[in-house]
Amino acid sequence: MAIFLKNEIGFSTLQIKQYDSLHQLHKEKMKADFDAMKMSKEQQFICRYSYKKYRQTKAN
Repeated sequence: MAIFLKNEIGFSTLQIKQYDSLHQLHKEKMKADFDAMKMSKEQQFICRYSYKKYRQTKAN
């Protein structure tokens, strides 16, 4: 990507370093966000499954 930014867009070395650092920060934030969504989804599944199982035992 750095070669493209330098040759095609005309980024300087400083701009490429800034891009790389911003790209890394964005990547880390997105990973954290997706991990949080995954945990939330798993917790919802556990709660729903537990409630369904609870209702089944109450019915019997």
